[in-house]
Amino acid sequence: MKTKTGLKAISALIMTSALVACGGGSDGGSGVTNNAFTAESVTSKYTGNTKLANLNRDNAADFANSAYSITSEFADKDDLFSNQLSIPNLIGSLDQIPSMSQNCDLGSLNIENSLTNGLGSLSITFNNCQTQTSNNTQKINGKMQLNIDSLDAYGAPYTYSSTFSNYSLNLNDNSNSANFSAFIHGENKVVKENEGRKSITNLVNSMASSQNASDNENVMVQSFTVIEKTNSINQKEYSMSGEFYDATQGKVNVSTVKPLIFSSPNLLESGSFVLTGNNNSKVKVEIDNYVTSLHVDADGDDSYEYTAPYFRLESE
Repeated sequence: MKTKTGLKAISALIMTSALVACGGGSDGGSGVTNNAFTAESVTSKYTGNTKLANLNRDNAADFANSAYSITSEFADKDDLFSNQLSIPNLIGSLDQIPSMSQNCDLGSLNIENSLTNGLGSLSITFNNCQTQTSNNTQKINGKMQLNIDSLDAYGAPYTYSSTFSNYSLNLNDNSNSANFSAFIHGENKVVKENEGRKSITNLVNSMASSQNASDNENVMVQSFTVIEKTNSINQKEYSMSGEFYDATQGKVNVSTVKPLIFSSPNLLESGSFVLTGNNNSKVKVEIDNYVTSLHVDADGDDSYEYTAPYFRLESE
């Protein structure tokens, strides 16, 4: 696969997942218009393969890791947003933004905000913006623009597109850093359920690999939903469903058999999910007491002819 399904999240997720969480700062949905989502508005712009992918032993691990990556970002979100760039804080105080250069340790970033009641466009231009944590130093250049066309009932972006122009991220002076332009769009949302209260935050995932992103790659995640619940013993459970597309091999449908439980970020304790492709070909991932197994049904007869009993899921 050209980019391991083209769905590997790079550190640009610091921007995109945080940006779409702005939602105008509302969690009550009062006065928000929920415009209908139409698949045509998304798929008409996607130029990659839209057919169901043929799942087999060769691509099973990559597709499984891509699905896992989307969910694992939520279990690790506290760490994800701990960097000094702190985009969630920026978006939460858009009315205070004339210049945000102080949010880079070195270099600068510029935000142009044309959002009105959560709709419109927002762009961030990075100019050698360097941030440093206890473990990593990263430098970002390029431009990212987010266009929000409609909001959901909770005031979070519902239909949107995200465009990267000459975006590059250099992590710890890694010469293999991403340098690409991409158009990313879809309808993705997270549902958090706690004590009967439900709120929705949309998530845009950056769909290009920091190792081998292809310039002008066009990829799509559509109707992808992650449901987060807190169970009776105060564990967070995650269920995911929806579609994601690899520009070369096509799309797979994702469903959760048993909610995923993380004992710590990126450490799965239990759960199970299934990916379904062309001709009912399937990949099933099962986690039991921290041991992960991967099963492949390439011919779609509902019998898994191949099993990797000690498979290692990797957040990409």
